[in-house]
Amino acid sequence: MVKQPRVRRSKSILPTPHDLYVKGILQHPELALHFFKFALSKIRFPTLTSNCLSRATDSFIDAQLKQHYLDICYFYQNPKEGLPTFVFLVEYKSQNPVLGHLREQLNRYITNSWRSSLQTQTAFKLIIPIVLYHGKKKLSTHEPIALFPGLPTHFLKFIPQFDYIEIDLFVMSEMELGELNPPFLRLFFKTLKYGRHHQICEYLWDDFINFAATSKQNKKKAHFIQLTVQYLINISEPFKNKLQEMRKTTAPKHPEKVFKDFVIAYLKEELQQERQYGIEKGVHQTVQKMLVSFSIKNPNLPIDVIAETFELDVDLVKKILKNIHIKDKDEFTKER
Repeated sequence: MVKQPRVRRSKSILPTPHDLYVKGILQHPELALHFFKFALSKIRFPTLTSNCLSRATDSFIDAQLKQHYLDICYFYQNPKEGLPTFVFLVEYKSQNPVLGHLREQLNRYITNSWRSSLQTQTAFKLIIPIVLYHGKKKLSTHEPIALFPGLPTHFLKFIPQFDYIEIDLFVMSEMELGELNPPFLRLFFKTLKYGRHHQICEYLWDDFINFAATSKQNKKKAHFIQLTVQYLINISEPFKNKLQEMRKTTAPKHPEKVFKDFVIAYLKEELQQERQYGIEKGVHQTVQKMLVSFSIKNPNLPIDVIAETFELDVDLVKKILKNIHIKDKDEFTKER
């Protein structure tokens, strides 16, 4: 019997552009409020008010979770409603998690929160997990029973049960996206959904131009546009080429002219932004070497498992491993 290699998580994780973009957008309380209103519309939740929403500390997130995840947490407490303090936890995924991983991760957040309340002798907080997903196929929602194939139903009561809100952008139609309000939420979801699509400009260029044209005097909108431009420059060659074309041509319409002025000012700092963002010029050398070493030592692990272990995109891992310079490179690649 061949012993399976033990999967261990690295001690240093490089965030993907998707992680940084989602966290950058939802760190803004006003933008996060609209996102939560949309997510919580799926359940019977009281009307959200901005003065009851605040960024949560990560005191209940253990050391391993801190090292590997870039989740967003907000507290929500409205004394007038007589309800406990809620924690809105946004768990972001750009690819399907392996069986059991998502529920294990969310369960750990919940139990750590309870442990924190016991240690500090404070009231328990109710965590509402919100899974935001924009992978290349439908999100796999593994029920706990899937972990135990063939288990008789009378044993189900021994499996931890909890629910989460699922926002699967893969299954959202263009019509559903078009009806979203406010406009930033619509553009946010479309950017994630179509950002890696080779025809990205056909899906969101007009929306992007029209929204950007109104952002000059609005700090919230300007913040959103800057992060979105930065994100798309790093992941979308078609979008980046479109911006470069815009710089060279005359913008006939007012929205395009306003956006062109913004783009020209932004692209002056492009190289600095790309270095800070980390992906455009390649993965950080230390993490890259660690990933290559891990792959060589575990040659039987599938690409998707390695990607999930390091919390990186499958395509990014493939790109790194494709450039490995080892003696039996052809054989290694063939095994993959």
